[in-house]
Amino acid sequence: MKKRYILLTVKIQNGEYQYYAQSLHILPKGKQILAYGEAYAKDFYGNFSWGDSNGYFFNGGEVATTLDNIKYITEAEYNVLSKFI
Repeated sequence: MKKRYILLTVKIQNGEYQYYAQSLHILPKGKQILAYGEAYAKDFYGNFSWGDSNGYFFNGGEVATTLDNIKYITEAEYNVLSKFI
């Protein structure tokens, strides 16, 4: 099976502040892209407190993450982006 490359963006909210974190991944065989992205956003900080339709909350609700964007990219795009992300 051909490798599936993805670019994933997680939105991080901490009080009034909002940040975006991008990462590159090779989607594991048998995984669905959206489920993979949501699981990544949920485990982004590792100390998951709870989640709801507004996102995933950490550190007692002080920090929230949501999957902002996820998309397939080519191997060439992956190779170029991996030099910068």
